[in-house]
Amino acid sequence: MGVYHTFYLEGLIEDKWKCLCPKFKGKDGTDYFHSIIDGKSMLHDIFEEFCKKSIVAGEDLPDGEYSRHYLFDEESAQRFIAVRSYENQGYVEKHLVDGFKYDSGRLISDSGIYEWLSPDEFNALDKESRKAYVYFEWTNCGDMLNLLKKIFLVADKFKEMHEYECGFKGATDYRIVVKRG
Repeated sequence: MGVYHTFYLEGLIEDKWKCLCPKFKGKDGTDYFHSIIDGKSMLHDIFEEFCKKSIVAGEDLPDGEYSRHYLFDEESAQRFIAVRSYENQGYVEKHLVDGFKYDSGRLISDSGIYEWLSPDEFNALDKESRKAYVYFEWTNCGDMLNLLKKIFLVADKFKEMHEYECGFKGATDYRIVVKRG
């Protein structure tokens, strides 16, 4: 049983923080917001690394009995993205590299690579066994680097939607809030 993390975009409108994520009606008739991203274990590392400050969220995202809101440190996350072009490196079996492909200039794989050899492990192999491996640098779909890029991409789309609807006169500031619980 893990802790659930839900990322929302808020905008400062007339000195109040408001959720800018698209709003929908649930089957029971209550309103809910579409989040930027949500999940348990896949977002835990991002929460631990980039969500240190507990905050009071805007009035439409109240804290629940078992949940609290945290400010997502966008600046630190952008620095993390800027210094990394890949998340993993090592010697992998050649056939696994064929499963990766380029999409709009970035290397992606739906399955990912989760087993590889370190340089020491590779060097310990005999010459014939080494032929099956190639040095490779990659990022799996669920790795922190790709998840952070997705968070910013979706948040930017939500900002564009809000600015379009409000004639570019809406929010004076934006922040990403994470509901944990």
